[in-house]
Amino acid sequence: MSVLLWGFERGLRRVGRRARSTLTLASAPAAILVAIGLPLAARAAPAIAPRGAGLIRFQLSVDAVIALGVVALTVLLALIGVLVSLAARVRAFDQLREAVNVMPGGLVVWDSDDRMLAWNDRFTEISEPDLSKLRVGLPVDEFLQMIVATVSSVDPADRDAWVRARTVARRQPGAAFERQTQSGRWLRIENRPTAGGGLVVVSSDVTDFKDAAERLAGARDEAEAASRAKTDFLASVSHEIRTPMNGVIGMNALLLRTELNPQQRKFAEGVREAADEMMVMMGNILDLARLEAGKVVIEEGELNLKALIEEVVEGLRSPALAKSLDVAVTLDDGARRALRGDSGRLRQVMFNLLSNAVKFTERGSVWVEVTTRPESGQRTTIRVAVHDTGIGFSRADKPRLFQNFQQADVSVTRRYGGAGIGLSISRQLVNLMGGRIDAESRAGGGSTFWFEVTLDDALAEGAV
Repeated sequence: MSVLLWGFERGLRRVGRRARSTLTLASAPAAILVAIGLPLAARAAPAIAPRGAGLIRFQLSVDAVIALGVVALTVLLALIGVLVSLAARVRAFDQLREAVNVMPGGLVVWDSDDRMLAWNDRFTEISEPDLSKLRVGLPVDEFLQMIVATVSSVDPADRDAWVRARTVARRQPGAAFERQTQSGRWLRIENRPTAGGGLVVVSSDVTDFKDAAERLAGARDEAEAASRAKTDFLASVSHEIRTPMNGVIGMNALLLRTELNPQQRKFAEGVREAADEMMVMMGNILDLARLEAGKVVIEEGELNLKALIEEVVEGLRSPALAKSLDVAVTLDDGARRALRGDSGRLRQVMFNLLSNAVKFTERGSVWVEVTTRPESGQRTTIRVAVHDTGIGFSRADKPRLFQNFQQADVSVTRRYGGAGIGLSISRQLVNLMGGRIDAESRAGGGSTFWFEVTLDDALAEGAV
């Protein structure tokens, strides 16, 4: 009897454990019922008693009936929990399937043996395969044969080679491809491996992006063509104007050698100054055209930095004296060494910075500061800074300083003149020499324009 009781009680406990493992939160009431029913089940073991006729009679007490009811209710609750869980899984699966089908890109899932497991509706829309041949378990080589038939750029004789190459390449890390369908749409295919050795392939329609890129490329080509036309125009105009201007300058020089009264000489000198400014402007325009066309080459030769600075300052001493401006130059010891570089282009940059300082300074001084620092490999970086006490510029105006045909303020052009290309040319020349150029404006007026370039030391070093 005790063995029967032990076996029946153990069976009920096993049923309870299975019920609790099948139902988590949903089976909590069943677990409670099991806990209550187990003691009752132990008490409800059938009583086996002999009858007078020699038969065995089973007797069930009230506790046994209650225990059996509890067990039946537990099983019922367990079944309900399983059904509820299955229904929730079905709903979640339906939602997932709907979400995958409405994805903007096509999706195909492959197993570790390269056999098709699933695909979404968007894939069949954009990939244009033979839908009648799509099936679960489809080998990848058969699938690629279907796809290559829709690729207009692949010759029929090369389809087998295309399939073999794509079969190998699709397993490469980060593999991505582009292909054009028969309808002219462009697809980008990306492959992502799964932890189990499978592969998830996502196809995106990038036709609009490629069309936009082509339009941008066309607009870029048109802009470049317009820029080249403008450059050619500037070069042609500046060259054509320089020819008659040389005649004007020459004839005016002859006129100044004749007997003139004071008023006539003043007029002739005004013509000379205007013609000189015009020639400088034409030279700048021609240089700008050459720079934009990429036809300016930096030449290297031995140069005397001290003599170069003094030459530029001497050329601007007359307009500085006309304004009673003090012009000073300071050089450190390194600036007196022999260096190698393009003296002509360095002179042009220095002249542009210094002439602007003189032009935009009404009173005070202009100070040129030249400093150097040695670099490795027998090279020296020179820094030329031009300080002035002129009108300066605002922080908002600074981005326009080094642009073509731009000045800090429209009123500056009306008051001081100029085409606004000197600083742009200087920036491009300094960039060609591998240097950098910038400017700062000081509070209360005045500014500093500076540039740095690194030059080779001359073979024969010495003090100048």
